[in-house]
Amino acid sequence: MNYPPIAYFPNDQQLRVVWGFGSVHVSHNLSTAPHFLVSLRSIVDHRLDDYETVYKIPLAQADIVRLGTVWLGQRRVEGFWEQYSKTYERSVVFDFDFINSPPSSIEFSEKDPSTDYYQIPQFAYSLAFGTKSKINTKLKSSEGLNEEEIKDLKRQAVYLGQMSKSKLTKLISTDECTVLIPSSCSF
Repeated sequence: MNYPPIAYFPNDQQLRVVWGFGSVHVSHNLSTAPHFLVSLRSIVDHRLDDYETVYKIPLAQADIVRLGTVWLGQRRVEGFWEQYSKTYERSVVFDFDFINSPPSSIEFSEKDPSTDYYQIPQFAYSLAFGTKSKINTKLKSSEGLNEEEIKDLKRQAVYLGQMSKSKLTKLISTDECTVLIPSSCSF
């Protein structure tokens, strides 16, 4: 299938996998379309890089930027990252009983108060929180970086902070599947 390019992704020849989503950002300005945060991890020698890069893209492109999809620069390639290829299903129907399992709002970095475990277990899915320290280290020793690289690192630090504080709506289906839906926030 021929997918349209995502202009907000880097225009290069690096393979990356869509690793996570953040909140939908809705503007008070009616002329600005909603955007959402997408984290990508580079694929180097058939392995995922330890660090993520976060981009803000239009919500209208959410249908092609799916979890586990692989991108070569701005273009999607066929298939899914191996971690997702075995479990990815195109059409899944969930049944919910909101009386016995009401929806809740959670953050990526939030712990479940009843268990002291993370709401989203880090062994199952992890934002690469080490990315923020990597960015801060590069910014502190910014000699050799040009103005555009410094600006990009600062943008990444902001986006990663927003990503880690993203609100998600957590639903539990009648067959005990957890469904996470990015919530919206205003800017």
